[in-house]
Amino acid sequence: MKKLTILASLCLALSEGVSAGVMTIYGDRADTQVFSAGIFNGDPGQNVGQSGFNGGFDYSMVFVFQLPVLGPGQSITAADFNVYVISAGSNFNTDLYGLSYRIQPTVLASDWYTGTGDANNTLLQAGFIPPSFSFSGRTETSDTGDAALLNFINAQYAAGAVGGEYIFLRLSTNASRFSNLNVNFYYASDVAYFLAAASTPDLGFWQDRHAPRLRLTVADTATPEPSTAAFAVVGLTAAALLARRR
Repeated sequence: MKKLTILASLCLALSEGVSAGVMTIYGDRADTQVFSAGIFNGDPGQNVGQSGFNGGFDYSMVFVFQLPVLGPGQSITAADFNVYVISAGSNFNTDLYGLSYRIQPTVLASDWYTGTGDANNTLLQAGFIPPSFSFSGRTETSDTGDAALLNFINAQYAAGAVGGEYIFLRLSTNASRFSNLNVNFYYASDVAYFLAAASTPDLGFWQDRHAPRLRLTVADTATPEPSTAAFAVVGLTAAALLARRR
């Protein structure tokens, strides 16, 4: 009887997605920067990322986020992205792009880009960080950027992405190669883990302060069709009742 009850609960959980409402997804520790020669292998922990020209190379910063599991009838109805900018000195616009989903949170050398009009990826917000930007702290997508981000994420699900897989957001300057003389610096996800390990506050405290964030609104927008898991729950419940009668 106890085993039947547990099995029924597991089947029910599989038929459901995340709870409806606003959820925050912090950047994955796979966050990294790429340049023309490949993946940047910098300091252990990769606490700071950059975009723009520095040390003889043009860098792009790529942030990684794990997609939530959506249940039957659920959809994402709003989205925004924000990242902690330590300093911004680029004399060109820094654009935000969405890169297609992948099963693994692996940033690729081919994710690197500098210039305008990347035809292989989705421009979400041109000028996410404008030239000579003096503000340091969290910078977030505009209303237009929010709408483009929402469309991009839903397009990934429509293309076959499932919860637990990953999307990639890239910050890259629109300068032609080698013409950008300055660089922007960002906190990557690892900074939160680094600070949590070195201090008293817990990981969530530092993630909320410094880690890149993707905020999504998940809504129950339709009445779900009966699923295989739901039918399994009904069958197991009936079996449990029969066992009790016996």
